[in-house]
Amino acid sequence: MEDLLIYNAKIYSLEKEGENFSAMTIKNGRITELYPDNPPLDCIRKMSRNSIDAENQTILPGLIDSHMHFVMTVAMSVLSTPISVYQDGEFSPKNLAEVKEIIKTNSQVSSKSTPLIFNNYVIPTIEENRLPTRMELDQWAPNRLITIIAIDGHSFSLSSEGLRKLGINPENHDGILNEDMEEFNMDKLVNLFTSTLNIKLLVEGIQKTINSAIDKGLVGLHCLEGFQDDPSADLSLKVMKLVGRKIPLKLRLYPQVKHVSKLNPYFKKMRSRRIGGCGAWDMDGAVGAKTAAFEKPYLGGSDNYGSLLLTKDEIFPLMYAAQSSGTQITTHAIGTTAINELLEAHTLLKTEFGIDTKNLRHRIDHFEFPTKEAIDRAITDLDLLIVPQPGFNWVDANYPGMNTYNKFLDPEIVQRQNPMKTIIGKGGIICGSSDSPVQSLDPWLQIHGMVNFPIESERISIYEALRTYTYNGAYATFEENDRGTIKSGKYADFIMLSQDPFDTNPENLLYIKVNKTFINGIELKKTNLAPIPYLVKLLFSKTNLI
Repeated sequence: MEDLLIYNAKIYSLEKEGENFSAMTIKNGRITELYPDNPPLDCIRKMSRNSIDAENQTILPGLIDSHMHFVMTVAMSVLSTPISVYQDGEFSPKNLAEVKEIIKTNSQVSSKSTPLIFNNYVIPTIEENRLPTRMELDQWAPNRLITIIAIDGHSFSLSSEGLRKLGINPENHDGILNEDMEEFNMDKLVNLFTSTLNIKLLVEGIQKTINSAIDKGLVGLHCLEGFQDDPSADLSLKVMKLVGRKIPLKLRLYPQVKHVSKLNPYFKKMRSRRIGGCGAWDMDGAVGAKTAAFEKPYLGGSDNYGSLLLTKDEIFPLMYAAQSSGTQITTHAIGTTAINELLEAHTLLKTEFGIDTKNLRHRIDHFEFPTKEAIDRAITDLDLLIVPQPGFNWVDANYPGMNTYNKFLDPEIVQRQNPMKTIIGKGGIICGSSDSPVQSLDPWLQIHGMVNFPIESERISIYEALRTYTYNGAYATFEENDRGTIKSGKYADFIMLSQDPFDTNPENLLYIKVNKTFINGIELKKTNLAPIPYLVKLLFSKTNLI
């Protein structure tokens, strides 16, 4: 690859706060030199065939999403319809009568054999404050397979046909499922959602998801995939193994498989050994489903404390097997009780068995409502990486009608949410993420949420927020020496922006636009190919480690 000069730019390295340059050179996909000032005009002329005038655009390192579900994002982009929509300052639908009309309309314009899948259902914005029941769905669209997925991805509503597909007798069942129910089976639910995902739709969804990532400046995705303990039978893992390695973005796989011993065929195709995430590694559920586990009951006069899906004694053998084989672990824990239970298991790894766990950079994903004592244990004692999604907190607090946390949780618990500033102050590493398709893949929503966080004392600076999506994301997969900042010798993964985030009103960070996205010094461009040509393009692309 020939030399490339980029000049007339404002390049923030993010190596340290405030460091910026005006130009850089790139060769063989890596940055070779950074210049505080533009090179002399004769140098620019010599390289005119291989130079880019950035026209005073801001350049940042390419962004990395450290927690998303790639195949479910792909599937939902082509199979589902968002049901709750925020427009003109309010959510619609507002009640079940309006939900009924949406479902009836969709059923009338689609084939009777086509499953009706709706996502992004925001329960607190519905007057009845609940999902529709099986009986209601059956009445609104008789004999149709209907699934409604709550915004948190942890509670679902199904018609009788949907329940039958899951092997559940609809009689005496209201059709609402969440993790604390004996009949809940995420493997079967995922198979139900993806049962109509043929090759054409799969390829369309992949192209759509990659275009969305490029549009937002994402160069890397940490993909938490798999809901079955047999990797060979899991659609998500099959897609990652066959196609994920061909995708132009830098995908990093976290298999959500219980037993590390079953992953050897995958580890050969991965840059480092990783396991865990959600699914089999869920310690609890989510607040919206009232299944995140707490020491105090949810508001409303019930004795519901949420659902502790795994105890320390149940999760520890899985963690011990992973640790013993040198495999990085990531685990879902949202509520205070779930976080404490998981920390007990990590403490057992480090102390009782005398294992030094720091080198594997284990993670806790979400870590949303820790106590001060839990923060000390996670950061100071255990050196765990924290992977939150603060954009959701910002949306919940600012979009009229939501306010989930204040409606469902004790006020003292609400004040614990995502203590980012405290974590960073103790030397902790936060990795930015979206949890897509639970939220959109947009990193600027999450960065906006960090800087404008509802708990003002836990807001972090724009520099700290950008680091969560750059250096820290690379650090989580042991790649901080190759990517994550703009530095001589590192891969030239960077983005050009419409405006300078450091000169932008914090309230407008959400609206920053990415003009160009580069990986290894080559601009990634969105595509609009038919499925077969796009699949051929993918299959003939370079194979990468994930």
